[in-house]
Amino acid sequence: MKKKNHIAEMQLDYFEVIHSELSEKLEGKGDDLKVGLEFQPLRSEDDGDEQLGLKVCLDINKRRRDVKLKGSFEATAIFSFTNSLEPQTKFRMLLYNGLAIVYGLFRGIVFQKASSIPPNLRLLPALNIVKLVDEEREKFMVSRDELESVE
Repeated sequence: MKKKNHIAEMQLDYFEVIHSELSEKLEGKGDDLKVGLEFQPLRSEDDGDEQLGLKVCLDINKRRRDVKLKGSFEATAIFSFTNSLEPQTKFRMLLYNGLAIVYGLFRGIVFQKASSIPPNLRLLPALNIVKLVDEEREKFMVSRDELESVE
């Protein structure tokens, strides 16, 4: 029996780290990581095709001193969607799924770059993306009901 290919309705087309700063200090204090994540939706048109994306900024131990790991990153991600999706569904997927994808990439980048400290101290914590997006949705003047409504 042939296996079906289950391609997602949203694909990451482009990812670029615009800013990357990371410092490691083996003798630093504290084994926990304080992570801050900010995001902004992006929309542009390229030859008549609408493109949706995210600008995402990550801070690690931003206000802490003498820590083992400290850094800041900024990235842009552009996504494509199947044509059958409604605009509200695309935007909802961009915010929730897109942010989860970008944060996952950041976790991998930090883990790889911070190679001088033990693995358990360079693994960024999992974040509740739903809660994060819900707390920030007022910035985009979109309610959760509007994000979830699919016509």
